[in-house]
Amino acid sequence: MEAAESFGSGEGLNAVIDVLSTPVSVTDQDNRLVLVNDAFCTFVGRSKADLIGCFDYEIFPKEQAEILGGFDPISPGTKGDVSREARLVGDDGRIFVVVANKRAIEVGGSVYIVSVLTDITAYRQAEAHSKYLALHDSLSGLPNRVFLQDKIEKAMAQPQAFGLGGCLLCINLDRFVQVNDAYGYPTGDELIREFATRLQALVRSMDTVARLGGDGFAILLMDVRSKDAVSKLCRRILRAAQAPYTASGVEIKVGVSIGVVAGLEEVRSSAEALRRGDVALNVAKSEGGGRYRIYHEEMDAGRRNRVMIEAELRDALRSGMQLEVYYQPQISGEIISGVEALVRWNHPRLGLLGPAGFLPVAEESGLIIELGDFVLNAALTALRRWPDFRLAVNLSAIQLSDPQLARRIVAGLKQHGVPPERLELEITETAMLTADAATKANLRKLRDAGIRIALDDFGTGYSSLSHLQDIEIDRIKIDRSFIRNLGGRSDSAPIVQAVMYIARILGLDVIAEGVETEEQHRFLVEVGCNDFQGFLFSPPVPESQISGKSASPSSASN
Repeated sequence: MEAAESFGSGEGLNAVIDVLSTPVSVTDQDNRLVLVNDAFCTFVGRSKADLIGCFDYEIFPKEQAEILGGFDPISPGTKGDVSREARLVGDDGRIFVVVANKRAIEVGGSVYIVSVLTDITAYRQAEAHSKYLALHDSLSGLPNRVFLQDKIEKAMAQPQAFGLGGCLLCINLDRFVQVNDAYGYPTGDELIREFATRLQALVRSMDTVARLGGDGFAILLMDVRSKDAVSKLCRRILRAAQAPYTASGVEIKVGVSIGVVAGLEEVRSSAEALRRGDVALNVAKSEGGGRYRIYHEEMDAGRRNRVMIEAELRDALRSGMQLEVYYQPQISGEIISGVEALVRWNHPRLGLLGPAGFLPVAEESGLIIELGDFVLNAALTALRRWPDFRLAVNLSAIQLSDPQLARRIVAGLKQHGVPPERLELEITETAMLTADAATKANLRKLRDAGIRIALDDFGTGYSSLSHLQDIEIDRIKIDRSFIRNLGGRSDSAPIVQAVMYIARILGLDVIAEGVETEEQHRFLVEVGCNDFQGFLFSPPVPESQISGKSASPSSASN
């Protein structure tokens, strides 16, 4: 204690170090405290009287004392300060991060060690939070693309325990843009968070679920045994995604599309893995969504072709020179009662393309909205030539989710002077089954305006009857697959008869599409179907070839 009295004689030195806001302590050669300031007392929660003369291990737990005392300067000859960062645990369990700066000094022939502790807990917490934000998505809390790419690189570098090793799933929500448009971004954000929770519940702790931005997600699977295991997970994801969501108090239905990279051993980089996953994902989306596709090299060629088709379709829509609307007559008895508008593309490189050649690209790229407006405008213009015809126009699920659809259609009818009851809009059974609030609102507005609604491809989906009461329908269109199988090995006559019975009970009109033979025609007449469409009467033809009102089966060569 004499050394302590010698060093601390006079109140001046104590007063000086008490001014400092950082904890300061001085120990003698025996590692006993001889001087501390008020900040040090506050830091350790003890008074000066309790501290002077104590050793480090009497103040701090043994492990912490060893950390703090383990790098004491050996002698005054040590050049500069010695510094070390340490993690300390307080009595209440809180973790402190401090930087201890030490220097050996000589006073009155004795060596002392001056220690200054700087609490950098808040800084380290902010640094950790900043790092977390740099590697995680702020909305969902999931790892982001940067985090995922690092995990992919590590997965590619380590030996694989099982068959496929690491696998990558790239996932997009179907119809998410329409959710944002119909309900606003806060509702979309709720849906994103809920979907993220569903994904996390489907994977193992060793797997990584990431959000890539927007409606894009990815899952990195580790130590996968087989493609069958991946396929099972994909099917579980599809089912989980299709279950209704409740966001902002409304029920929303969406689906997902999944692109799979089955095995990362042949992939050169994380960027290449993500690119392949995106290619397979876009194939799944182009096929209508709600499915998964596993990447193979042939997909790249197909993707390049779709990119080219998309660019050429944009040019065609901009110029309006290559696109043309064909019309297939709809027959009641022996007269043409209406026509269905079907778009064709006079492609300069590929020749005349039907809808199957470019509609999937139009839907994937969002061009389907502009293309649909082109078809409707052209068809309404042509309808002036046929004052007794009804016009049927197809609408995709994407068009139906467009909040401005009803307004544009009603405005188009007024512009062309066409009574609304002469327009019939055909929607698919799938579109009806997945109808969201925006779709239902559009259909109500269209029917309120006097426009007819027909259910296309009836019978090819499931649970349709339970939905017919939700969305008012004027006409059912029997799918061509049932007409084609009449009298065949898988005779669909009972199905057609059941459809006719249902229609009579519900008071709905019926039209059969794809009628190609006299036998099919006779059967349909016998079961009470009076409206027909198909090659027996006429294929889709240009506007100039629709003339007169006679349309007997013998005119099939028209």
